[in-house]
Amino acid sequence: MRIPPILLRALILRGTGIWFFARLMAIAVLSSAGVAGGGVVLPVWTLAVSASLVHIDLHRRKELMLLNNIGVASGNAVFIGSLPALLLEAVLLAA
Repeated sequence: MRIPPILLRALILRGTGIWFFARLMAIAVLSSAGVAGGGVVLPVWTLAVSASLVHIDLHRRKELMLLNNIGVASGNAVFIGSLPALLLEAVLLAA
């Protein structure tokens, strides 16, 4: 089943905000731990935290229940919400 466009847009916009928040958290945590530059750890940590926060956000807003009722699996919704994080991290690694 396809995700309705209004929910798809909301997932992508919220995923972008969550990525930004996760990226700031990753930089703060890694700099306080003494990891210089981050290397590969920063993107991996950011992607993992972004996916977790998307899942928590969907659960908190009770949208997982709505999406499950219309036939969308939770994993697919989390993947779509994490796509901005994946794309933005790829762009930052390529730059």
